Amino acid sequence: MANNEDIPSFDDLSVFLDICETGGFRTTAQRLGLSPSSVSERVKRLEQNLGVPLLTRTTRSVSPTDAGRSLADRLLPLYQETRAALKDAASSQLEVRGLLRLNVTGAVMLDILPPLGDRFL
Repeated sequence: MANNEDIPSFDDLSVFLDICETGGFRTTAQRLGLSPSSVSERVKRLEQNLGVPLLTRTTRSVSPTDAGRSLADRLLPLYQETRAALKDAASSQLEVRGLLRLNVTGAVMLDILPPLGDRFL
């Protein structure tokens, strides 16, 4: 891969992984809101960039080649972790995180703070 144009896009890789999961171009197209021809073009571009067929296509089914299965097996954990990281980042504004330190007198700590702490949590 000599330049950036040869690097497969994450979108193309995501489409490929979805096809491996669903077993079909149409199902992936519906799931991702794309046309079946767009899904097919993305896979074709990915295969051309890598120089190896990733999927075996018949009139009734689609299945990964050995190279495709190997690629999917290695990419899937990375994509799952990426999705989890993005979800955590997006939700970081929705929940309070961190350490809460309180400096209060003994009477407040015993009588007033416990009910407030329960509601806070």
